[in-house]
Amino acid sequence: MIATKKSSRKVPWHFWIFVPLLLPAIVYGLIHRGILALFFVPYYRVFPDHDAYIWDIKGTPHQRRLLEKWRLHYAKLGFMERIRRALFRRRLKLSA
Repeated sequence: MIATKKSSRKVPWHFWIFVPLLLPAIVYGLIHRGILALFFVPYYRVFPDHDAYIWDIKGTPHQRRLLEKWRLHYAKLGFMERIRRALFRRRLKLSA
């Protein structure tokens, strides 16, 4: 068994000045990220065709055609059908 040596270095007193300044800044940032997540997560679930996918950047021409076909079909959906698909994770069935 190897015993580890504990560090006996204390934090300098002047570092404690930053704790009351950093803690509210961290909490403020986390609250704002949470609010943004509450908006953007449902938005991208309802409107997945508005987002860029890896096939847009690195896809083959065939993959890009499939993605464009999917976006055209998805654009024809009404708002309630988009909500239904987002809630039940149903896939859009494309006919060949």
